[in-house]
Amino acid sequence: MPPALSRNAVKWRRRRLRRAGVLGLAAGVLAWWTWGWPYVSQMPVFRVQEIDLGSCPVELRAPIATLLRPYMGQSYFTLRRYRAQLEVDLTRLPAVRVARVELQWPRWVKVHVLPREPLMQVVFADRLWLVDEEGVIVREVAERVPGLPLVYGLTVEEDFPGGTIPADQWQPLCECLAAARSKGVELACLAWKGERGLQVRTSEGERWILGLPENLIYKLQLCAAIRESLRREGTALEYVDVSAEIPICKPLVASQRS
Repeated sequence: MPPALSRNAVKWRRRRLRRAGVLGLAAGVLAWWTWGWPYVSQMPVFRVQEIDLGSCPVELRAPIATLLRPYMGQSYFTLRRYRAQLEVDLTRLPAVRVARVELQWPRWVKVHVLPREPLMQVVFADRLWLVDEEGVIVREVAERVPGLPLVYGLTVEEDFPGGTIPADQWQPLCECLAAARSKGVELACLAWKGERGLQVRTSEGERWILGLPENLIYKLQLCAAIRESLRREGTALEYVDVSAEIPICKPLVASQRS
């Protein structure tokens, strides 16, 4: 056999061996992925046995546990695949603003949530609801929560809780509350009065008639300035109406103060 032919035969044999090795390795990986991996990934050592809710607010643990119950006993690797969707599902709970699911090898899960903080309490259909700064209706309460302003006169069409108050009604209330607090004034009540617009009552019982929401912050600052002007004169305020071009105010008489 010529030397050149012999070398070609050796190269061809080596090429066949390498090809057979690659095919065998691919077949082994495929077999492992098809039959071995599903078995291993579902072994008891990888099954979720505990979901830690210790960092969640106490009032949210029950609804979160209910949502996560189907995942108990599932594989750690299954939860890895569905973690993003699980976080989305958690944020659909009315009282949850942000959620993060932390997976800890090999079978532990920890849930972190940022709850929605109520900004005001809304009276609607003779019931009392807590609402956050985004206008999301968080939950119903049986009694008034101290320190949160009451809101009347809103039109809400979405489901409770979890519904959202229309922005054209809610945003002016938030702006009004923030502007009042920037002037050191706490509002106890805010009410929409239909075509007459917005009226508020301070924690000291003063009534401020603001009217339509145009130039709302300016109107509120004007009310605060009138209030301070009267106070410097030693006079308390009963109400002030800035809904028209010319403000109208009524001081509190001495008999009413006592």
